[in-house]
Amino acid sequence: MLSLMLFAQEAITMPDPQASAAQAITVLIPIIVPFVVWGARLAIPKIPRAVLPALAVGAGVGVEALVSWISGGQWSPMTGAILGALGVFAREFATTIQQHGMSA
Repeated sequence: MLSLMLFAQEAITMPDPQASAAQAITVLIPIIVPFVVWGARLAIPKIPRAVLPALAVGAGVGVEALVSWISGGQWSPMTGAILGALGVFAREFATTIQQHGMSA
């Protein structure tokens, strides 16, 4: 009975708004990263195109580090790298669909 009551008390506690905001921003990293790469491309036009995917992964790690630092949460560079790479994939997928359509 005591364990059931303790479980119920844990379920009722309010979520931490700062942690929730950090999680929301982390989910948005694949959307944020293409804009970061675009801004870097505008700022430094001579960046070779072959470097841009690595820059996107680094930007994902950087955004993840910034969010973790602001929220006081645990930093996960692997999560940032994966989400940054997912941003590259999303951009390339959107570009391909725009140029060639959905036909095979």
